[in-house]
Amino acid sequence: MEQNLDITERLTLKRPYYTLTSDDLSEAAAEIVELRRTVLRLEAQYGVQANKAEELEKKVAVLDEAVDSLIVERDEAYKRIDAIKEGYEGCCTACEPVALLNRQLREEHDLARREVCRWEANHLSKTVTECARLNEWDCFKAETK
Repeated sequence: MEQNLDITERLTLKRPYYTLTSDDLSEAAAEIVELRRTVLRLEAQYGVQANKAEELEKKVAVLDEAVDSLIVERDEAYKRIDAIKEGYEGCCTACEPVALLNRQLREEHDLARREVCRWEANHLSKTVTECARLNEWDCFKAETK
């Protein structure tokens, strides 16, 4: 019956007496050698995977820095575009004063529209935001900024 068991089971039988044959010892030694090879192979694979992981982490860090730099550039470009649209940046000396006048006119325009919305809200049973929405005005957006 013991001959049908594998080497691990035969070596670990809990009997008061057990004699190992030279075949048993040879088989155990061969299994130990094979297990050592497997361990070395797995350690080598782990080392390669660990190196790849470190390389990937370095690449991710570089990409993160690049993305952060691009976000800063994008934000600066948006600011520049807004400055050009608003008239603060241009090719003539009148650009900035005109931009200031445009801003002042826009604020007065929005103020007048808000007053209209408030009047309608008081007299026509609407809310001020309903009035602005129905007239397709964005006069309250500037007020919340």
